[in-house]
Amino acid sequence: LVAFVLHVRRVAMKHAFDAADIIAMEQTPIWADMVSATKVDDTGKKTVSVKTTGYEKFHILVCLAAKADGTKVPPFIVFKATKREVVIAMDKEIKNCHIASSPNAWMNTELTLSWVNKVLGTFSFRRRYLVWDSYECHIEDSVKSSLNAKNIEVSIVPGGSAK
Repeated sequence: LVAFVLHVRRVAMKHAFDAADIIAMEQTPIWADMVSATKVDDTGKKTVSVKTTGYEKFHILVCLAAKADGTKVPPFIVFKATKREVVIAMDKEIKNCHIASSPNAWMNTELTLSWVNKVLGTFSFRRRYLVWDSYECHIEDSVKSSLNAKNIEVSIVPGGSAK
């Protein structure tokens, strides 16, 4: 982890990136109902009922990013829905959020490219630096090409570093 932090610092110094041009991105699922693994009931009972809302498997994915100067980047929210349902949701879109969908509410290459275009933007006069994890769609050639075309340097956080 220390070697990676030093690597990021060397790249930032080499290209003289401003703090506003260094971006870190992470995606995380948000569960609608998180059922506890701990159940409490009378001693000796053979069955224990657990009350849930019925949404314990429903989640959305939120891609959050921030710049090194502390500026928050607009969130990118992925729902498990059809494109038609997302179009309806976009009519009521939350200010400064980008909404998308996938069949399983996880990122894929198409959504990653959409995140790059909508959130990072298609044009900048300055070179930028993106730090993100090694999720499979982050390291695909089409995504790398898109970032390269936008003059965005990338570093991949080594697996297991976030624990």
